[in-house]
Amino acid sequence: MLYLSISLIFSKKNYKNILLNKDKSIYKNPFLIGFLTNLLNPKAFVFFISIFSVFVNQLTPFYIKAMYGLWMVFATCFWFCIISIFFTLDFSKNFLNKYSIIISKIMGVILLIISIKVIF
Repeated sequence: MLYLSISLIFSKKNYKNILLNKDKSIYKNPFLIGFLTNLLNPKAFVFFISIFSVFVNQLTPFYIKAMYGLWMVFATCFWFCIISIFFTLDFSKNFLNKYSIIISKIMGVILLIISIKVIF
């Protein structure tokens, strides 16, 4: 995290070409890439297991467990749809293009503070 923070603070790269790239050939199947990324993400797995372990025990009926599972699927799907719509809007792309270097530096400082707290 310390390396990443320092890399972000000192980066001068603008992501304009990536954000405005209209060539879809590099994204063979964006749905599949996003689905596999979330499915194989260990943080998502730990998050869902921790949520379910709070609300579900051995005495919880199956239909309640199924409702919890369906709710998580619905909420996650809804969240990612909103995120994908937001970040494909021209306003979002223009904002990120204009302020990508500043955002990188702010995130670098935040990660630097977190990594210093973890170290000490």
